[in-house]
Amino acid sequence: MADEISDIFKRNLKMVDDEKMRVFVENMHAYYCRFKFHRDNELNYEGNTDYQNELFHLSMVNEEDYWIYSPQFKKTVGLMISKLFKTKITDIGLISPVAACQDYVYFDKQAFQD
Repeated sequence: MADEISDIFKRNLKMVDDEKMRVFVENMHAYYCRFKFHRDNELNYEGNTDYQNELFHLSMVNEEDYWIYSPQFKKTVGLMISKLFKTKITDIGLISPVAACQDYVYFDKQAFQD
């Protein structure tokens, strides 16, 4: 399985050096293994704090590692999730840095009268 997700990474992110690829792939695979361990051994694994605090750091990136923001990276992670968890990712939703929350302010007319 690790070889398959390594191939996905190599195919889609050719510009990333081998060491960063290796660390990311190994940690993705380790995350899946820990998920599988908890899922196979506990009915309500999602509520278990051991599961919640399991491996959540996948890779270190430097300031110049712009590949992490690329559409190819988002595609790569989607393909890896599909392969590891045997799902079919059809859409990826991202939080937009330009999206603003809608705030409403109500003024009480009575509060401003003498």
